[in-house]
Amino acid sequence: MAERNTPDLAITLDRYSPVPLWHQIATRLEGAIASGELQRGDHLENELDLCERWQVSRPTVRKAIQTMVERGLMLRRRGIGTVVISNSAHRPTRLADLHDDLTGQGRTPSTRLLSIETITPEPDIAQALWLTARSRVLHMERIRFADDRPLALMRNWVVTGLGDGIDTDRLATDSLYAVLRSAGIQPYRARQRIGAVAADRELAKLLDVAVGAPLITVHRVMSDDTGRPIEVGEHHIAAERHSMEMTLIET
Repeated sequence: MAERNTPDLAITLDRYSPVPLWHQIATRLEGAIASGELQRGDHLENELDLCERWQVSRPTVRKAIQTMVERGLMLRRRGIGTVVISNSAHRPTRLADLHDDLTGQGRTPSTRLLSIETITPEPDIAQALWLTARSRVLHMERIRFADDRPLALMRNWVVTGLGDGIDTDRLATDSLYAVLRSAGIQPYRARQRIGAVAADRELAKLLDVAVGAPLITVHRVMSDDTGRPIEVGEHHIAAERHSMEMTLIET
């Protein structure tokens, strides 16, 4: 594999943007891989040279490169440096949520909107959305049904200003992502964590399961095409009524 450094990779940073500089750099690097500007086997300069070239701190460069490593696009090894290991950046063509999953399985989804209001989020939600402690978000709670049986309790927090254009009536018939798209908001990338808990009395009643029944938990942070987080979702799904399938590949 031929090695070549990439000293001419230009990155323009918007220092007034709410998108962190490390995220802007990672997005530019991923775009360079997708376009072929960066190719498999290319080596990045060392951190100090990149800091000087892009006029950013060393932690900023390190965070950007670590993000590329976590995405499986670069490899970082002592004595080798940072090298591109993928020929292309793989992105999902479309983000899907639970509503879309059910439709794809041939099941009939429906939704009951329990509440929707503008609130001051808890600190962990504010941090995930890059908001200050006094910011406001649109918070909604819904129950998702599959073939008329309660399947999941869904809690979502959407950045205000973006959430103002949401057609709340459509939340009973469409997925949240479809409603966001119709409001001109483009979901682009999501990072999610999947776990499990036992149903407490409140969740058991809402989902019509026994107390202690296993529930799948999904915590998802969705970003738009600028890299800015705009929605947090926390779902509790009745495990006995739903399975989650994914395809894994070796790159």
